[in-house]
Amino acid sequence: MSNLKHHPSSSFGPPWSESNRVRERTRAGAPCSSGSVFSGPRALRSWVLCAGLALTLTACRNAPDRTVPGPPLLLITLEEAGDPPTGEALEILNEGAFRWSWSAIASSPRVATALGSLHTGLRPWQHGALDGQTALHPGCETLALTLKALGYETLAYADRALRLERLGFARGYSRFGALRSGKRALIDVEALQPNRFVWIHVRFDPRRGAAQQWRRARGVLEAAERSPSWPETVVAVVGVTGPGADGLDRRSLSVPLYLRTPANGTAAQRTPASTSPVAAARLYETLNELAGGEPLPATAASLLDMDAEAPLFSASYGQPTQREGWRRNEFSLVEGELQLLWRAAVSPSPRSLPLSGSGNPRLELRRWADPPDSVERPEVRDAMALRLRRAWLSDLDGEEPMQWRPLDSNAPAQDQSSGL
Repeated sequence: MSNLKHHPSSSFGPPWSESNRVRERTRAGAPCSSGSVFSGPRALRSWVLCAGLALTLTACRNAPDRTVPGPPLLLITLEEAGDPPTGEALEILNEGAFRWSWSAIASSPRVATALGSLHTGLRPWQHGALDGQTALHPGCETLALTLKALGYETLAYADRALRLERLGFARGYSRFGALRSGKRALIDVEALQPNRFVWIHVRFDPRRGAAQQWRRARGVLEAAERSPSWPETVVAVVGVTGPGADGLDRRSLSVPLYLRTPANGTAAQRTPASTSPVAAARLYETLNELAGGEPLPATAASLLDMDAEAPLFSASYGQPTQREGWRRNEFSLVEGELQLLWRAAVSPSPRSLPLSGSGNPRLELRRWADPPDSVERPEVRDAMALRLRRAWLSDLDGEEPMQWRPLDSNAPAQDQSSGL
């Protein structure tokens, strides 16, 4: 029996409140995960309402006009991925197509959590896969479900497939299997055709290193190149997390993101607004748009939407501490060359809130560099803290039971540590 749970209790699990019962727009700021700062019948009632609303809206969605089929789609995700090593450049993506590349920022340093954002376009608090033990909430619409509703055949081959299936990532796939040697996967990739989506997930093997991981990705691309539909194929290659050590630092959160679109497609006529880092979670709506789908209200905007901006927000929930029953939630907001780190100590008390914790959070402003160095600019730190709080509260439709104010830079150090 698996000990995975969909609805973690306590303050480092996903939130629900009475005011989040029903919204005019599905997922318009309210999370699709449940669990809470409370548990019991109220949490169950919220879950039933959320799941019922999601099913109703999915059933009522207008079927797309498929007189013109959607392009073949190939998604390759790489765990703990850095930039391709020398000699492993993805020049195949340039052939007969338009290729973009970004330095993206993952939503979490944890693989399952960051992968959840890639497949839903939502932040961790919304999709619910927080700590490798909590699964995607059943009410969340995954990329596979979105594409299936658009008439796509959906296939997936993944390392650690059984674990990903238990975490909810198999939802919406007509075939979800283990990658193993990749032979079966390459057959389906070579057979790419309109209205077919294939996802390949490659884990990082420390015994073989990053070069082997990128060689496997290249092998998949070479198989796709042999497909008769290669000129029309849309390809995305993205790192799930960076090669760091599970921290909210640049090494752990910065990931490569490559997107190939047909040279004669409408996407090729657009130019990215800047070369600044982008939120990796925006890939979901990008693929949805290229497949002909309509954007969903609470998801991160498509990378093809040149006017859209998404906060470079990341989170890590439920980190263990030395105090029994306590956990630590950590949040990050990157703006330009600066990063704000927000740490909240969460006690077992149901009144301990996921963002504020059991007291004032601990804030640190530092340069977005590897390695980082602290920056002493209290006014910038507090202004970024307010923006981080605003970004997080948008997941709850702007509600939190307790008020928070920026820390006084002159406050005693023990008051700022909040038990950390």
